[in-house]
Amino acid sequence: MLLNTACSSTPDLHRVTLHSQTFGEEFYCFYSFTAGKLKPPPDADLVDILYYFDSDDCSQGALIGNNDCPGFLFPLGQKSWRELLTFNTPPKDEESVGAILPLTKDKEGLAFRVKIRSGEFIPVRIKSIKSTSYSDLISGGSAEIELEWAWPNHK
Repeated sequence: MLLNTACSSTPDLHRVTLHSQTFGEEFYCFYSFTAGKLKPPPDADLVDILYYFDSDDCSQGALIGNNDCPGFLFPLGQKSWRELLTFNTPPKDEESVGAILPLTKDKEGLAFRVKIRSGEFIPVRIKSIKSTSYSDLISGGSAEIELEWAWPNHK
């Protein structure tokens, strides 16, 4: 007896849309891949990724890992999910960046891995961006980014 099964090239994806929130004179959205969106100021031990705007180098938005230094975000370029899931080995620290910025429309489709608080690496893609600037946010505008990710080795 021959049993035919179909294999999907796209994993079960999770999605979240992060919206900028005012916190003092900066704009944030804190996110945990295990706990979801976090209210400011969050417990730093929960934060995996931060959507951030300021009046300086992050004026067009940035994604930052648990800390704003290399070691948490590992860009892979414009990748499909099929390509993204072929990256099985842990990335090297020198492949990491402190932030992904600016968050403009050309970053849609950008794939990267996030080193989360547990030490695991989560593959993530930027699905869409409603780009804006810090000055627009100060004037009452809004910004959002939609991320999609898969939990490798999780059932």
